[in-house]
Amino acid sequence: MFSYISAWNYKRRRREEDSQLIIDSFGSKETIAWRDLTKFSKISVVTHGDEVHPLISFADIIAFLTDVKLYNAEIPNRKLNAQNLEKAWSGVFDVDCAYIDSTRIKKIAWINNDHIDFSKYLLKPTIFFISDDISAAGINEEVTSVPDVSMKKGKRMMALEPVKNAIDLAARKGYSFKFYDPYIDVKNVSDGDIVVYMGEKSKQLAKYLEDGFDVKLYRAKDVKRELSSLHDC
Repeated sequence: MFSYISAWNYKRRRREEDSQLIIDSFGSKETIAWRDLTKFSKISVVTHGDEVHPLISFADIIAFLTDVKLYNAEIPNRKLNAQNLEKAWSGVFDVDCAYIDSTRIKKIAWINNDHIDFSKYLLKPTIFFISDDISAAGINEEVTSVPDVSMKKGKRMMALEPVKNAIDLAARKGYSFKFYDPYIDVKNVSDGDIVVYMGEKSKQLAKYLEDGFDVKLYRAKDVKRELSSLHDC
């Protein structure tokens, strides 16, 4: 919930400000904060935002460095409060703080068991990566460095060069990136998106999507060539 709650906490004191909020994707059930945020703000949600969107990545770096600065400060200056934050970033940029205390709990507490669907706020275009899921259970059992086969598919895929290339392409183009889930992403595909496929079954699914939408298809290995052309520009 952190990304959209932070955006809501910022915007609730700046409702008259005309701004476009870029939010990393998240998982959360319905809250009043989310309803308020979408009512009073222009927002874009970026899947894998910390990897493909420079501003979200920069925000993550600032959050990490804030933690480091406070941890290494003199003991009286380690507490997370407005005064210590101002000291930590003095001379770099101005700091503005707003607490979410007990008076705001009703805004961020779940109001029902429905998961927030942010599909209509997704940053577009999106690069969807589709891959045949080849099971590796039991292979190379004698090798001690074998990856955890119970690891989720998305996490396993992140280590592959074709996936890294697709993420790089999304970052350079200013697109979102998402591993395609056939059960939920049909409604998220739209004209102008890019579909990267790896494997015969994935190719069939990509062709299926091409029949319904004006999307561009890439074989996974061809993304490297597309990146090279961008580097040459």
